[in-house]
Amino acid sequence: MKWNLFNKKITAIFSVAIFFAVLMITSTFAGFITPVMAADEELELANIAKSANENTTLQLPRIIGSVDTPGHALDVFISGNHAFVAD
Repeated sequence: MKWNLFNKKITAIFSVAIFFAVLMITSTFAGFITPVMAADEELELANIAKSANENTTLQLPRIIGSVDTPGHALDVFISGNHAFVAD
């Protein structure tokens, strides 16, 4: 029984390692950069998939401007595409 559980864990770890190795090789030779390869790069989109048949692209939030005000922010109110900060 113990040997069977150990064998299943090793198989699962090996399967995950193979999956990520294939993913990295595929993305490298396909000529595009994936988040795994995007070290020190700002990403604006994220691909999310629960299975191989699903693929959704999300727009990641980004800072488009900032203002340094005295004190600390007490509250934030979001309306549509705008965020209002109570200082």
